[in-house]
Amino acid sequence: MAFALDLRIEADSLLVGRHGEFQVRLVDDERFFWALLIPECEGIVELHDLDPKTNADLMQLAAALGAALKRATGAKKINTATIGNVVSQFHLHVIARHAHDESWPAPVWGQGTTVTLLPETKAKRLEILGEFLTRLC
Repeated sequence: MAFALDLRIEADSLLVGRHGEFQVRLVDDERFFWALLIPECEGIVELHDLDPKTNADLMQLAAALGAALKRATGAKKINTATIGNVVSQFHLHVIARHAHDESWPAPVWGQGTTVTLLPETKAKRLEILGEFLTRLC
């Protein structure tokens, strides 16, 4: 069966590119620099559903992305998490957090109202993520 991205993830994020079997996506929310890593594997719900190599590759990619976001944004903390209570299709969140953001120090999930990315913010974040993907190759 071919991989199909959950329509809610597709609606709430932008595809930046791919690295190996992973999609790198930018969440459309001005409030946080929020990326998603999604393995293009059908039927994956939990981290432990991934085969060991894909799991290891994902952890390496998430660590590299977290480090890149911290460097690019000066974030106080990088939140890396899988939740999946609303969208069960496996996706890993990597979020740059700042002490001045509206949800700090609470998690971002279920906090406030999404604010659509402003064009200049979207362009800058896409540039940062694009450069990250280019450096990986």
